[in-house]
Amino acid sequence: MLPPMILEDIIMYVLRASTYQWPNHIINNFHSLKNLNPFYEIILMKKGLPLLPKVYISFPEMLPKPFHGKHIVSVNKLIRDFGSFSGVMLELKQIINHPKWNLAWLILICHGFGWYIIENIFWK
Repeated sequence: MLPPMILEDIIMYVLRASTYQWPNHIINNFHSLKNLNPFYEIILMKKGLPLLPKVYISFPEMLPKPFHGKHIVSVNKLIRDFGSFSGVMLELKQIINHPKWNLAWLILICHGFGWYIIENIFWK
């Protein structure tokens, strides 16, 4: 019933108000909104994606082959490749902010020059 611009403002406000604390994690809110309505998905993929956390991975060849432009990688593999106390892992630990952070899987979208947007965090 609301005009599209007001819905867009509400969606963007929810994302900007999100933190890295579960269950109010920004990625959790992103996917909850995305799954509600196809209209929300369009807004989120256009304007909400840049608000998601980014990580710099200096050796992109260590990532698996992209699946439709997205890399699915386990944090465990990144720990083996980069080491537990590397900058990448310290940043990921802070972003994931979960007791089982090292068991998480990430969906990464290439943002350019070694930067990746973390589109989703999940556990198997």
